[in-house]
Amino acid sequence: MAEQANAFKNEAFAADIQAEIELLQWCDALILQFPIWWFGMPAILKGYMDRVFVPGVTYGRGKWYEIGPMAGKRALVSCTADCGPVGYSPRGRYGELGILLWPVHTSLRFIGFDVLEPVYTGLVSAGDEERKAGLAAYAARLKGFETDQPMPFHTEDDYADTYTLKPGIKGKTIAQWGE
Repeated sequence: MAEQANAFKNEAFAADIQAEIELLQWCDALILQFPIWWFGMPAILKGYMDRVFVPGVTYGRGKWYEIGPMAGKRALVSCTADCGPVGYSPRGRYGELGILLWPVHTSLRFIGFDVLEPVYTGLVSAGDEERKAGLAAYAARLKGFETDQPMPFHTEDDYADTYTLKPGIKGKTIAQWGE
């Protein structure tokens, strides 16, 4: 983080990182498309976020979550795997998809994005019919991209100074349901 802050202060990001930061700032919407890899995002995507979601640019100085630099922009996670959707359900072998994607969704929200419910396409190696059905479902989902309600996240007002929900505030997110 110190090196990123120094690069921000001195306008010294590597050219490829600067270009990605500018694209992120320019975009109205972001779709992250990736295969579920070891129950999460691939390392290359994590590396992208580590390098491009930088302090002073995408968060910090009192700007995060609902007042972050990406506020008013939408983000969608679209992921694939080779199992049916029930495998990533609460009783599925691989666990609830929302829990697996929590780090990605929270990172997007942290920098201000309104995060939409994810798109999951499974059985990717099952054959042409399944792929066509998956693509059709994805196309249908994208039609609501501008109008679908974002996922619920708490606002700053819901938290006490201890970074915990204030008394009487019920958890809204998948990571807080068991509280």
